[in-house]
Amino acid sequence: MRTTLSLHLILIFLCLACSPSKEAVEPELNYDEKENVFLKDFRQKALGRWRIDKMTIAKNYIFSPSEEDSTALNVGYIDVNNIDNDANQKEKYNQLQASFTINNQSMPIKGRLFGYNKDGKQFIGASGLIESAYIFSVPVYIDELPLEYQFLDKYFFGDNYVIELDENAEHMTWKGLNHFIRSMELTKIN
Repeated sequence: MRTTLSLHLILIFLCLACSPSKEAVEPELNYDEKENVFLKDFRQKALGRWRIDKMTIAKNYIFSPSEEDSTALNVGYIDVNNIDNDANQKEKYNQLQASFTINNQSMPIKGRLFGYNKDGKQFIGASGLIESAYIFSVPVYIDELPLEYQFLDKYFFGDNYVIELDENAEHMTWKGLNHFIRSMELTKIN
């Protein structure tokens, strides 16, 4: 009888312990789904005009030889006009359409952005290759182009950047990964 009572108590305990929870558990998002959610929010926050408060260029690229990185203040503006989904790749790839303005000379730029994370868990920004979207009607030599374009062509275009926004989407940082621009610090002005 004691064995039967003990067995009944164990079964009752197991039934109560295994009863379904009343709280619904949301399914865990996979990596691509997390990236899509992040990029959807990032696209909306990044739109607008951004003042380039500070641009840091790697040492030995402006003044040769230099011991330290070069810093330029109040360089110009980046107008993020649109970040569209690539129709062929759904949310995975985002096409950046923007313009870089220096000395009232505006040059279109473009890039393909991906979600960026350091630890494989939480996305902290977007990254991608930034290129010129300047359209030339005839063959042209680089030295015939405006000095502002020559500057961007030498230091800015053709690099991969990590683009991060602060929590309030008031400040943006572009970190160059391969070439001359180490970082740019921007402030949203509209």
